[in-house]
Amino acid sequence: METLQTTLLALGAEAWLLGLALGTAGLGLGALVTWLAARAHHGRLEERLEREREAALEKMALLDDAQKRLSDSFQ
Repeated sequence: METLQTTLLALGAEAWLLGLALGTAGLGLGALVTWLAARAHHGRLEERLEREREAALEKMALLDDAQKRLSDSFQ
């Protein structure tokens, strides 16, 4: 009888360790997938920000040119 209890306790400990290992692996995999997705999203946002900055610079150049032409026309 004591051998059966010892065997059951050993199996319980192994199952607990297996569950802990699988849970840890699952959390690690989930963190990796989340990090990869966030990294891709961050890259897209960086590209969008760069395009918007370029557009703003173009608009400022056009505005400066228009102001200069307007100023020149009244001189």
